[in-house]
Amino acid sequence: MKHLLKRDSILYVGKVCGITGLRIWIEVAKKKNDSFLLFDGDIVRNIGINSVVEIRKGFLSIVGIVVGEKLEESKEIQKDTIKTQLPLDHNKRIVEVSLLGYFDEKGKFTGGTKEFPLISSDVFILVGDKLQNLYNACSQDWSISVAMLENSEKIFRLPIDGLFNSHIAIFGNTGSGKSNTLASLYHALFKVLEDKNTNIFKNNTHFAIFDFNGEYGASNCITEKKTVYKLSTHDDHGDKIPIEATDFLNLEFLSVLSDATEKTQKPFLRRALNLLDEIKKGDDPNKYFINIFQKYLKETLSLSDKEKADILLEYFINIYSIFDYDASFDRAVLKWQGKNQVFYIEGENRKPIYFNSTPNAIESLQIYTKIQNYQFSHLSLINQLFVALYLKLILDIINTRVNNEFVGYLIHRLQRHQKAITRIFDFKEDVCLWDTNNCVVFDFNKVNLSMKKVLPLLLAKKLYEEQKKESNDKILNLIIDEAHNILSKISMRETDSWKDYRLETFEEIIKEGRKFGVFLTIASQRPNDISETIISQAHNYFIHRLVNEKDLLMISNTVSYLDKISADSIPTLPVGTCIFGGTATQLPVKIHFYELPKNKQPKSHTRKYSDLFDNKF
Repeated sequence: MKHLLKRDSILYVGKVCGITGLRIWIEVAKKKNDSFLLFDGDIVRNIGINSVVEIRKGFLSIVGIVVGEKLEESKEIQKDTIKTQLPLDHNKRIVEVSLLGYFDEKGKFTGGTKEFPLISSDVFILVGDKLQNLYNACSQDWSISVAMLENSEKIFRLPIDGLFNSHIAIFGNTGSGKSNTLASLYHALFKVLEDKNTNIFKNNTHFAIFDFNGEYGASNCITEKKTVYKLSTHDDHGDKIPIEATDFLNLEFLSVLSDATEKTQKPFLRRALNLLDEIKKGDDPNKYFINIFQKYLKETLSLSDKEKADILLEYFINIYSIFDYDASFDRAVLKWQGKNQVFYIEGENRKPIYFNSTPNAIESLQIYTKIQNYQFSHLSLINQLFVALYLKLILDIINTRVNNEFVGYLIHRLQRHQKAITRIFDFKEDVCLWDTNNCVVFDFNKVNLSMKKVLPLLLAKKLYEEQKKESNDKILNLIIDEAHNILSKISMRETDSWKDYRLETFEEIIKEGRKFGVFLTIASQRPNDISETIISQAHNYFIHRLVNEKDLLMISNTVSYLDKISADSIPTLPVGTCIFGGTATQLPVKIHFYELPKNKQPKSHTRKYSDLFDNKF
């Protein structure tokens, strides 16, 4: 009892002197205005801005945080009986407290307001186990310890359930420590879950990391047991992603890749894909293709419009060039009779043979017969697609269904991506992206800008659709570092339709993914560039230093878990320190992440001139 009385006498700071809604005013005792208190051999910070206090009301302890303070002139009058007495301070210190929650009779903290204090309720500094329990309301077995409370040596434990089965947002300027935060979180998670049961962890959980700057591919970063795809569109030395043909021959993906218009080009793509499907599923794809080619060629050479026919003949030659770049034909034998508007060739004694009356004469042309020397089934998947596109374009032009130039541009845009596609994808059947691991890193550092926007979308959509078909005991985490590269709402390098499709895909994942066991983690230095819907749908936030006014405004408008003091402190946070708030914690808390060992850090360090001269690179 004496120990408790002594403890309370040290930690006592004053009494409640005013109550207005959730705002409480406390008059600080005159002898409690020192900066620090000495308690159980430790130095404890005395009451001040951001201090957590306990207001006692019977068996209930109401918890609040100091958000302001002021001085009020004291109305007390003291008679001066000793002439040599020093002048007294006739002001009293008043601090303003915002209520956070309460401890019940069992010592469990609950956020929210159940009771209000009374005037003259005693107020104490919150220390020790109660302060620890205020933030660490999680089981030690199912938690990770990668940080400590700011300005304290107390370990801060992050819950596994409630954090990693949620959508996470990590924001901070370059050099603020956000990459270390992301790597620390998942490095600790992997270690805890592997120690519990390696087989369950490996078989029932998957992690896909979209790495735009090549930071997470190092062997020890996050985990050693990962599959890394170091992609490159600049040369042939990069890794290739194994992918099924159906994933590539997808209308939405090709529409995005070619920037197809909704009303004309996208329907054309659909028809071309249907034609390709007809050819491939035929009893003899090679014979089926040859028959179509020769049929359309006969129709072309029977046209009475020479301009249209010449355009179509170029497309037939383009098809030949897909099979054989050096394919050549005797174009001189093919002649045009302007009077009768008809193609013809010269027969015996140079007698003209008109194709409109003798269509079988076309069968003697090299451009007609030479196609039988090639095998459609021997073409690569992307070349088969281009053959189908040209064939469908030829037929549509013959039938005056499309504008040649309008749809021709579509094919040219796809052809610009052809080399990149062949360098990135390896088309296979029954493929597995994960190889033998449950973590995969897609390194986009050497991928060109256009593919950088398309690839993460394709992969995320593929993984999301696959996860939706899985059983209820599987979990997929999609981790996107430098997320503004793919989630930007203000990009000027794409059409509005493509931007809408891209954002809608990820917005669907963040809105609906939870019910399918899909959780999104995003990290970015530019939260203002990211869709408000995506930011507002996150459950937990780690906010490092941000100084840009637009970024701060975005955070204040979309993150509902921050109090005013926490929000105001964001521009001055030290490196490695962040504000953690969300569903996994009862209230926002300022924490400092431990720095990972050098060999486990992502490659995000800032280069120094001194290191150059010390040969550290």
